[in-house]
Amino acid sequence: MPRLWDRAFQELQEMACDEALVGRRGFSRADYIGCLFEVAQRSLERPRHLVGTPGFAWFVSRGHLKRRLERMKLNTGINQRIQRWALAGIAVFGLGTAVLGAYASQAVVRDSRITLRQAEDMADSVSRDTDFPIVVNERVVEQLNRYLSTPDGREFIRASLERMQAMRPMLERKAKDYGAPLELLAVPIVESGYRNLSERGNRVRSAGIWQFIPQTARNYGMRVDDTIDERLNVDKQTSGAFRYLGSSKLRFEDWLLALIAYNWGENNVQDAIEETGSRDAFVLSEKANKGDPNYLAKVMAAVLILKNPALL
Repeated sequence: MPRLWDRAFQELQEMACDEALVGRRGFSRADYIGCLFEVAQRSLERPRHLVGTPGFAWFVSRGHLKRRLERMKLNTGINQRIQRWALAGIAVFGLGTAVLGAYASQAVVRDSRITLRQAEDMADSVSRDTDFPIVVNERVVEQLNRYLSTPDGREFIRASLERMQAMRPMLERKAKDYGAPLELLAVPIVESGYRNLSERGNRVRSAGIWQFIPQTARNYGMRVDDTIDERLNVDKQTSGAFRYLGSSKLRFEDWLLALIAYNWGENNVQDAIEETGSRDAFVLSEKANKGDPNYLAKVMAAVLILKNPALL
């Protein structure tokens, strides 16, 4: 209701301004109308700067513009040539309304970015029910907003979670069998978006929702040769992934180190620990020149989304 009152008040202000301007001696009504449409056109061309001249912000409809022009006609006797020009402009403006609305919706998503404090509060609320370490920092918040504050990111997450639902009973059963925390279900979101990808065209030759490379897959009981690729068997690759992550957890005694080992390889993580003198997985991600430096932050952001589905 406050927004409706504000919109009505703004419309009255703009019409009063129009009347004052076009009533001035020597003032060109045609130039003023042209100015209105020029501003409208520019607002369409600049999707990242949608709030500008009053009357053309995306909350205002093209009907409002028409009412302004009709009001100028009644009070100032706009000639027929200007009327035709104005109506043609309204039609052009109408064609752009859908485009402007699309860009406006993107701006709304960008404006709903999650802050560090909000992410910390979310982590605190879900950490009480798990032994898995949920860490939030600026790097995690950056990845969280990449997923949630852009249209492409939100679509990726929604599609990933939809694909995950069909597999969820099996995933949870396997996690229980191997004593793995359910937070690890965030890993395939980052690895593949829960798409059971084949290695065709993949430079690193990885495959499956867990993205195993051939030798690692063989190490964990999957057959990978010219005739059979069991990395595409969701049941077998999930068993292999939980075994691999569990093995790394036993070695490093830390789930976060186990996660970066999944991306870098265990020996690379061990080398990074020795090189930096740190066992903080985020410090290693920042200082060690290995794997994807944002991998852990991406997984942690995906964990927060899994545990806070209302974010979508």
